[in-house]
Amino acid sequence: MTHQLAHPFSVRFVLREARLVVPWGEPPDLSLGWFGLSDGAFCIETSDGLLLDYRDDHDDGLDVSWCTYAVCRLWEDMLGWQPHALEVVPSDILTRFLPWLDNPASLEPPVDDEQAEAWFDVQNWWGDRQLDFGYLRNAPFLHAWRDGDMINVRWRCREPLPAMCPFTVWRSETRVPAAAFSTAINNFSRDFLAQMRTRSQAILDKGWTGAACTIDPAGLLREQEDRERIAAHAYTPPKTDWDQVRRMLDTLGL
Repeated sequence: MTHQLAHPFSVRFVLREARLVVPWGEPPDLSLGWFGLSDGAFCIETSDGLLLDYRDDHDDGLDVSWCTYAVCRLWEDMLGWQPHALEVVPSDILTRFLPWLDNPASLEPPVDDEQAEAWFDVQNWWGDRQLDFGYLRNAPFLHAWRDGDMINVRWRCREPLPAMCPFTVWRSETRVPAAAFSTAINNFSRDFLAQMRTRSQAILDKGWTGAACTIDPAGLLREQEDRERIAAHAYTPPKTDWDQVRRMLDTLGL
């Protein structure tokens, strides 16, 4: 079932206290950089529940049951995901493509070479609208695509049965206004970068109080500024060749 969100789509995160972040590497070659210092937890709030929220105890010292990883990874991936998710997909393509997703034929490339090439091309097009969670064990699938003024958010746990899924949400189909979707990602980016700036500045001003490791306080602020420039210029609208997509679907008989 597809639901329209009763409240804004949002990205939630917490950062681990800086002094408690575990340095990277093997003793005695331990170090920490900007990415590593973004260690924390995150989830995505929808009307169907919290995506990336674990079913069993998964606290990891952060008082939440969300995915624990470098928050920077989610931030980087969302910057690349957002433009594709916000690109309007022609309705005739959606009518042909979406029913195919739940067909077993969509899971493996065809034997025919021409159809196999089209299958891989379609997977690449669809993959642009997928938020990458390949760094997680039992990585779920999260896609978003635009239909008119609405964004469709499709979540699938990798496991075939709800009881086998490690997350509290097994499957979900929700819709959110495109403006609200964009605002949620932009707010997440703004808040994350603000917290990382505060963290970087504090380490420069007061020194590092965590585990012994190599750390460059001045370098943290330089990277902070680089990340802020990236965020300011990240949005480049894609220019999908929809006629080419239609030809791929024709080849697949869709």
